[in-house]
Amino acid sequence: MSWKETNKTLQILRSAEEGGYGVIAAIAYNVEHVTAFVQAANNRKSPIILQLFPSSLKLTPSLVYAAAAAARLAAVPIAVHLDHAQDEEQIKYAADHYPFDSIMVDMSHYERAENIEKTRTLKHYCHSKQIAVEAETGRIEGGEDGIMDTGDLAGILTSAEDVEDFISADVDAIAPSVGNIHGDYGARGPQLDFESVYQQINKRARLVLHGTNDFTPELMKSCVQAGVSKINVNKLLLAPWQQHIEGNIHKPLTQVMQEGIEILTKETERWMDIVGSSAIGLLPEGHTIPRTSQQTNTSTLISHNLTSTTIYISVYLGIFALARMMSGVSSRFVAHDGRFNQLLGGSPKIELLAENNVYPFAHEAGVYIKSTNELFVTSNRFGDKPDTPSHLQRVQISKIIINDDDLSKSVCEEIDSSAIPMGNGGVNYKDGILFCGQGYYDKPSGLYEMSATAPYNVRLLISDFYGRDFNSVNDVIVHEDGSIWFTDPPYGFEQNYRPPLRLPPQLYRYNPITRNIRAMADGFGHPNGLCFAPDEKTLYVTDTDWLHGSGKTYAFDIITRHGEPFLANRRLFAMTESGIPDGIKCDMEGNVYSGCGDGVHVWSPGGVLLGKIMVGGLVANFCFGRNGDMFLLNENRIWRVKIGEHVQGALLKL
Repeated sequence: MSWKETNKTLQILRSAEEGGYGVIAAIAYNVEHVTAFVQAANNRKSPIILQLFPSSLKLTPSLVYAAAAAARLAAVPIAVHLDHAQDEEQIKYAADHYPFDSIMVDMSHYERAENIEKTRTLKHYCHSKQIAVEAETGRIEGGEDGIMDTGDLAGILTSAEDVEDFISADVDAIAPSVGNIHGDYGARGPQLDFESVYQQINKRARLVLHGTNDFTPELMKSCVQAGVSKINVNKLLLAPWQQHIEGNIHKPLTQVMQEGIEILTKETERWMDIVGSSAIGLLPEGHTIPRTSQQTNTSTLISHNLTSTTIYISVYLGIFALARMMSGVSSRFVAHDGRFNQLLGGSPKIELLAENNVYPFAHEAGVYIKSTNELFVTSNRFGDKPDTPSHLQRVQISKIIINDDDLSKSVCEEIDSSAIPMGNGGVNYKDGILFCGQGYYDKPSGLYEMSATAPYNVRLLISDFYGRDFNSVNDVIVHEDGSIWFTDPPYGFEQNYRPPLRLPPQLYRYNPITRNIRAMADGFGHPNGLCFAPDEKTLYVTDTDWLHGSGKTYAFDIITRHGEPFLANRRLFAMTESGIPDGIKCDMEGNVYSGCGDGVHVWSPGGVLLGKIMVGGLVANFCFGRNGDMFLLNENRIWRVKIGEHVQGALLKL
């Protein structure tokens, strides 16, 4: 499933277009506005889009999180949108650091060609963050409180050529200039022509109405009938609220605030009825409202029939929960220790490198080839049909050819994977790659060497411990002395694609010169990822053992006895509270990174959690690239994370 199918703004607008109704997109300047808009949406069972101007990012950045929290708690579909974002760096920062579902990339203050080019570039950036993009074709005259005033610039009506250019730029929603203005229309009133634009767009993007001051209900209905699905409102809703505040300033503040919320709620409900969205946003049967971890003692407040007081409290609970979750750089980069910010550098960011919604192509391995700037990954198990039995499923190996200049032009190639049964972890080995093959009932689990170039020749290195077959070899690393270390958990038997176990879950060391194989450590439930510290005197091993709750990471000292290496001083290094630790790597400073249930967690060499890189889902494995690049394998997506250029992975020392 593409991210566009799950993006909240696009879901709301697609449904509106298909249903022939409009959706109110209301500007919020404070928490009272957010509270009233959400209350109205719940009361009318209507979707709504909460909009914030760029000024909010500077003056009240917490308002963004308030809106996001309210949207998450609501019983109806609600999206959060940054409107009229006109500064290129601010747009990128907002995409990186704030929980917006969509952003209006408003480059209309530039001339036509530059507007389109800048919009196209910023669209790529926002889409890489799974954020939908709205753009203004032509130029709508006037200005509003909270955005740049372009009143000194002449209005430019949207042309047929404009529509085609912006459609080709793959923007998700178009705000045309069809006689509408920002601000008051005066005695002449609005004179609009939306229908011709809608017919030309022909459902290739959603149609947005800006400049709704002075609109009558009849005019609003006619715009919806002409194909408008998103209706931006500011003064139209807020004027009655502002008049009440100004006329009752002598009253106690809390009373005025509460009365203002009630007035704004009713006015919003009235316009929801007019645009036809009331009774549209019902949740599916059995849906429950998610609660934040901060709501344990206030759960009785949360219900489908939320009062304005409840929403107000919930918004603040959401702010506190989000602030706690943030505790540092952003919702994507969560600092728990000041040293994490040093690792991130001045401008960390997360970009979408590759996506495949047919099957989970990016599960394990993550082997970066420096000389060709290519990345090799293995998929999760999948079948040609949803009900394919485990023993008939397969794993696909893919190669991503990375285009640093434009990630969207990177190429993903599938490689013939039949010679490596159920490929999983991998590591750079000589001039190629060493893969773990988990095996099938009739094919052995073991270590398989594959060349990194076509025709990708494969050679089996080892598949047994002195005649006893391995279970399902999972992950592998190579020591500077040439020895190969790997883990062998019981997943193959448990998941019904390998025969009964002939060996306990253990960690092994293989010498490819002497062909000596040794068991180095036992006592694991499911030994999984492993890595050496930069000096190769410490070994870290993750245990993905569901039987005992969250998985743990153990550390061992590598010592020498009688001329041979041994593992000593086994100790608990870390435990994750989110999922289980899987793939694991070190940087050259000795910090330890592990793929977990919500992204990558980072610990100091002393076991202190420094922070997290969040991608909203499982990261089974990852690897370092060049100049502070990391590649996170997120099942159906691969993310490139750019942190401080001084950060080097210990494996390749890049």
